[in-house]
Amino acid sequence: MNENAVPVESGEIEINVLSLLKELVRKWYIIAGVAVCCAILMILYTFVRADRRYTSTASAYLLSKTDRSTAVTTAELTASATLAADFAQIVESTDAAKETISRLNLNIPASTLKSAVTASYASGNRVVTIKVKDTDAAQAQKIAETLLTVAEEKAASISKTLYVEVIDKPSLPASVSKPSLKSPFVKGFLLGFIAACAYIVIRWFIRKPIWDEADTVDYFKAPSLGSITADKQ
Repeated sequence: MNENAVPVESGEIEINVLSLLKELVRKWYIIAGVAVCCAILMILYTFVRADRRYTSTASAYLLSKTDRSTAVTTAELTASATLAADFAQIVESTDAAKETISRLNLNIPASTLKSAVTASYASGNRVVTIKVKDTDAAQAQKIAETLLTVAEEKAASISKTLYVEVIDKPSLPASVSKPSLKSPFVKGFLLGFIAACAYIVIRWFIRKPIWDEADTVDYFKAPSLGSITADKQ
């Protein structure tokens, strides 16, 4: 019979949760060590297995302008503040991805291209930053250039008052983009933490060690008559 689970009359198993928690606390160094080791291994795996990707970056300024020959009014600037979110959605849309693939004759699904495209902007800002990742630097630049053109055309067809001014043309990446370390570290740490806790819990169910007098009472389900202290030399 398992010494950590006590059968009761109803047929249920009563588990000494406090004793289990004490065991987890006692083995904190194992849990911490396994979690850290798994996090480090996950980071190394990310570096070794991650594809070499290059990132081409471009930026565009959005303006709501009905007459481009006149000066920009305060009302137009206020209206332009909401255009960044709209343009970012157009850049990351499936239609824009499909049109870009068609123009470049790419043999990839639209979902793959969408996952490689990021459009970001600051709240209240009229500048949208576009980033495109690809395993080939020149290809990343071509995709960014074509996607930006497609997004401009789609935005113009939707709103006649939307004016897009390219600030930075898509760049040719000179170096490989480094993978993010935060995500693999967190995943590895959690995986190691869960695995270590599961191992300790399973081992606790199989065989519970007796650490002190309280564990002896809990193990034998009988009062303790006395205890002998080990003489430490």
